[in-house]
Amino acid sequence: MKTSTRHKNPLGDISVLYVAVMARALRAEGRDPTDLLSRFGLDEQALGAPAARISIPRFMRMGQAAIALTGNPALGLTMGQLSRPVDAGIAGLAAQSAATAGEASAR
Repeated sequence: MKTSTRHKNPLGDISVLYVAVMARALRAEGRDPTDLLSRFGLDEQALGAPAARISIPRFMRMGQAAIALTGNPALGLTMGQLSRPVDAGIAGLAAQSAATAGEASAR
């Protein structure tokens, strides 16, 4: 019997693609994200790893630190403006290719 090698994502973890959006927002605010990423044990290479994950609490702490770094309490809105469908992974790409929101949620 063959055992599955499929990786399960722990509950409460999200893709580092969301951190990549945060790094993009920091750059848009004129800040270099390198030190912040390092402080949270990440680097640009980790942001490109499809299977890399970060816990939601850690991501939230990182967001608080990014807000403090930029002085912009609306940094999350900047992140939203800079988000692309691919930033949500396969789900974002499926939604982008759907004709309606209903069709996107059915995919």
